[in-house]
Amino acid sequence: MSVQICCEGPDCNGGRSAIVRETEQMGDLRGINETMRDEYAKHARAMTSRSLVVTSHTPSGITRRAGIVFALYACEACHFERIYGNSVVYQ
Repeated sequence: MSVQICCEGPDCNGGRSAIVRETEQMGDLRGINETMRDEYAKHARAMTSRSLVVTSHTPSGITRRAGIVFALYACEACHFERIYGNSVVYQ
């Protein structure tokens, strides 16, 4: 079972991963308050997700963060693993 989702890995996205792209979008935020920083972060995440390549991903395991279990999916093209959804969605 594969799903079509955005690959966050650098190999599918011209050498720049999702976290690098988001950091570039944030820019220099010195001197702004916390509310503005949150708005910039939301904007950066939205811009980043629009620029990522959509590829087929297959379930590859699970991970736990703060006691919550998340499903991991691996890109079929570059094998980069990412969390998809907010809990385990396959058996």
